[in-house]
Amino acid sequence: MRPEDDRDIVVKPSGRLYNYIEYATRVLARDTVDYVQFIAVGKAISKAVTLAEILKRNNTTLRQKCTLDSVEPSNTPRLVIQMQKSLTHDNETAETNSQQ
Repeated sequence: MRPEDDRDIVVKPSGRLYNYIEYATRVLARDTVDYVQFIAVGKAISKAVTLAEILKRNNTTLRQKCTLDSVEPSNTPRLVIQMQKSLTHDNETAETNSQQ
């Protein structure tokens, strides 16, 4: 499985969480990027879910969208988690602060 661009992060069971988090944070920091997605197959699925939860906890403006399907020919489960920047949270916070 190969990533299509730098927003696609292929998670492997042997990969280190810290490296994935650092890379995803750097990619999301760019102004031209509005999402990253973790792609995991088989045993790496739990690691991808953990990564998404850590990113959500560290950055409250991210929204998570998950897709679960299978990879042919062995029908191995594949999980794609898309972490997208959300501008609505920023707007809600700005409105709340301006009303106080």
